[in-house]
Amino acid sequence: MSGQNTECGKNGEKHKKIIAYMLVGFSLFNTLLIGMNGAPFSLDRFKIPGNYYSLYVSRLHNCMELACFVGVVLGNLYILPVGKECGYISIAINWSSFIVNIVLLVSYVTGGENGHLTFFYWTLAGSATIYGFNLQFIYKLGGKCMVYFMVAIPISSVSTSLIHYVVLSIFGNRRKYNTEFIILTIEITISIIFTGLTASMWSVVYTCENSSECNNGANGSFQSHVISPILMTSVALSLIYVYYPGIAPGLLVDFIYVHKIDLLLMLVVPIPSIIIALLSHHDKGPDGKWDSKIWWHGFVVFIVSMIVCSILFTISLHYPQSAVSRSIVNRPFMTGFLTILFYISHEIMLAVGFPSITGNWNSNAATGNGLLTGTGVIVFVLLGEGYITEYKRHDPSKWPTDGMATRTAFSYWMSRSFANALDNVKRIFTLDVRRDILKSVRKIELI
Repeated sequence: MSGQNTECGKNGEKHKKIIAYMLVGFSLFNTLLIGMNGAPFSLDRFKIPGNYYSLYVSRLHNCMELACFVGVVLGNLYILPVGKECGYISIAINWSSFIVNIVLLVSYVTGGENGHLTFFYWTLAGSATIYGFNLQFIYKLGGKCMVYFMVAIPISSVSTSLIHYVVLSIFGNRRKYNTEFIILTIEITISIIFTGLTASMWSVVYTCENSSECNNGANGSFQSHVISPILMTSVALSLIYVYYPGIAPGLLVDFIYVHKIDLLLMLVVPIPSIIIALLSHHDKGPDGKWDSKIWWHGFVVFIVSMIVCSILFTISLHYPQSAVSRSIVNRPFMTGFLTILFYISHEIMLAVGFPSITGNWNSNAATGNGLLTGTGVIVFVLLGEGYITEYKRHDPSKWPTDGMATRTAFSYWMSRSFANALDNVKRIFTLDVRRDILKSVRKIELI
């Protein structure tokens, strides 16, 4: 297979590759979802009081995002300058993902009543590093298979919520069952099964296929058509975690409506990637060259929709007396509409952007774009959390930027967000997660 053959397999191999990429899309994010969506359950299992929840989630989130970025950097450091035998290396990475899920189960179920929280924490970090590393090889090898990878990602989030619902409906009686312990034990076990299936299928596909394709990833020539998908993916991944879910809907409506908006999102989020995958399956999708598909450039309009939503969310927080704020804050319908528009714009741009980069340049560009978007994610996630931390510290009646000019106020919020982001990074590195969380909360109470 040549360096720029982006076809998703040939003849009988095509269906195997489609299954492999759907499996890896479904299983790749499992440990991230266990860490984040499963945080309320692991909090109880490790006997951390519920009022420490936001701090606990923040620690997990920051640790996993930074660990993921380390994996992204490592993947690029190998692929771009070396790039040999990527198929075989990706097989090893997928088996590593399977093994780390087994270790994660051990870290969760052992340790007696209080458990091994620090062991669990660093195992999640290790899984996130493997995830970031694996993602770069998927970008490198994916070509036209990327649409099938993208379609499985939102489905994995839906399946996680369904698992929670089913297990809670069976084991929800907390007087009779250790519900929180059971639910994540089952979820991690399912993750072990699917990562094992993924690694097995990946081995079948890339043992049989000549993985020397990785050596020639820089052969394709740059085409201006690639600018649009690079912009779409960069903006989509940079902005999304600044505002969702912490600000929109988190700070705009009561929690009961946050949950309802999330449920609605869960139902609609898979739709864009499913449509794109169906179009690509019939050779009408964005994958491949855009010379005769220039209409796909029109999807950059969703950059505008994300930026407009971001501005509206920011105005709603900082100008509570404005007409914009009054029409959004504590208005579930409008908040829900804007949040869904914001998130769906993100999903559409990812579904269109990622599969089209290799065809309009080369597979090295797809990997390099992974580093670009990964950098955007870690920078904006940390700044976003730093901003939310600072925002929650202040009483609206004693607002720190009252009387400041717009530019001065902006500088204040950026500097404080940056300072809080640095503090959050420092707190990631610990040998005793429980001690550090309790210590941090005591400090806040003293202040």
